[in-house]
Amino acid sequence: MERDATIEILRTHERALQQRGIRHATRFDSTALGEVQARRDVDTLIDLGKDLKRDVDGSVGPCHVIGDLFPVAVDVADRQSLKERIRTRIERDAVPAV
Repeated sequence: MERDATIEILRTHERALQQRGIRHATRFDSTALGEVQARRDVDTLIDLGKDLKRDVDGSVGPCHVIGDLFPVAVDVADRQSLKERIRTRIERDAVPAV
């Protein structure tokens, strides 16, 4: 999916995402930078609210909420669960949406 389309979908559903504990959603990967590729999935970096548990139960729900917004596969990463080296690389290429 194109960058602008995915960002618009995330912004349109900002209130619902925040109600499910997602404070921020950011699009990352080469499509986020506007590069055209054959990729069809959406890579999203999220920040969960402090009151959500950082375990499988706490992050699966928000992942499904984002996944249900798109007609393509979605990969969701929780910023707090990433190793610093990976997080730094993703943040360099990220395009904030929500």
